[in-house]
Amino acid sequence: SLDMQDPRADALQALDVACNCEQSKLAQEQAKREIDALKRQETARLQAEALKERLHNSGLPEAWHDRALSQWQYNSAPRLYAREQAIAFGAELVLPCKKPRSLYIAGDIGTGKTFLASCLAADLIRRKVQVKWCNVGDVLRTIRSSFDRKDVTEEDTIRQFTAPRVLVLDDLGKERPTEWAVEQLFSIINTRYDAKRPIIVT
Repeated sequence: SLDMQDPRADALQALDVACNCEQSKLAQEQAKREIDALKRQETARLQAEALKERLHNSGLPEAWHDRALSQWQYNSAPRLYAREQAIAFGAELVLPCKKPRSLYIAGDIGTGKTFLASCLAADLIRRKVQVKWCNVGDVLRTIRSSFDRKDVTEEDTIRQFTAPRVLVLDDLGKERPTEWAVEQLFSIINTRYDAKRPIIVT
């Protein structure tokens, strides 16, 4: 023990205060790190939920949600060219562009047209680009179904295909090309063209 009259007492008390302050500072820093970590976790959770919702709302089949252009195997010149064009298309969407181009993917059965389009679509959605994925047959059936509904007009139905930033039309040409079907598809494509909203077609 130390007699408080001892001249060293003041120095020891000052040292004790300094130690307590240092401990408090360390505790505060630790608490701040823990709070920051919790904030990062919450931000990551919200971002994951938002991405899940965007993927769901896009119409892209759930089994394809984890696809990415990095999965596209480009072991031939045509496949490499297809990959380069898909990457260029995606890059244009995030750059100022007066009239962004559309993308037409054609090939024989089994060449991976839909796979490439779905990889590109999933990548765009992860980059917060609004994408609407549709099979052409489903588009026409959705429009037909609006005829018998009183709660929605045909124009409202078509708007879900003309409004999104990017529209994917999968399997164009698979449906029987009736005059009505051609008119509906022309209306959608022409409206998007005038609005400078690109389309991906397979």
